[in-house]
Amino acid sequence: VENGTNLAPLLDNPTMAQVRFHSDEVAKEARALAIIQAAVHNDVFIKILNLDTTKEAWDKLKEEFQGSERKRRMKVLNLRREFESIKMKDAETMKEFVDKLSKVVTQIKLLGEELSDQRVVEKILVCLPERFESKIYSLEENKDYSHISISKLVNALQATEQRRSLRMKENVEGVKCRACNQLGHVEKVCKSKAKQYGQQAQVFEHEEQNKEHLFVASFYLANRSKEVWLINSGCTNHMTNDASIFK
Repeated sequence: VENGTNLAPLLDNPTMAQVRFHSDEVAKEARALAIIQAAVHNDVFIKILNLDTTKEAWDKLKEEFQGSERKRRMKVLNLRREFESIKMKDAETMKEFVDKLSKVVTQIKLLGEELSDQRVVEKILVCLPERFESKIYSLEENKDYSHISISKLVNALQATEQRRSLRMKENVEGVKCRACNQLGHVEKVCKSKAKQYGQQAQVFEHEEQNKEHLFVASFYLANRSKEVWLINSGCTNHMTNDASIFK
């Protein structure tokens, strides 16, 4: 792969042995290129998609990921650190998490570093959130985790995730909202309640404005007398417009 095949074209009037040899070499080249393409992550595959030979693909990958030995070691170190720090978030699906982890694993292997499937299996198991605890406990009881493949583990976890999602969906469909009496949601996320609350807020604001206008209008329309005291609930003393009282 590193040196290339340098396969010469067939000469005119080749023998059957030459034709057979040439066909075998072409098939080997195609298989080798297919193996390289299948081994890399989708993000890397795009970079070698249009290359015709295994040597071209190998040189491109070497240039992209290896570089100098010092640079390669630094990349490996950073990727190892990233691998160890990856955690599955509560909002992530199993597919999203595995894709994220596989991308890092592929980059580590492309740099010539060993990373066993068993280590990846262990990493997946320790990164899972609480909703997978029952499945992890089942694997530990059966001791399947010690020799289970990555694909089998992921399939088992995805099946657990799908069953849990279906149960949650069934539970939600049977819930009745106390605000609108409809099935399929709870009062906390009820859209009808939110809409009703908004309308009530507008009515309340409108009533408050009317009260203020009514107070101002009644104050100016009332028969004012010099003996009237103006009561101010926000003051310790009150007011009157008759200054002679204080003489």
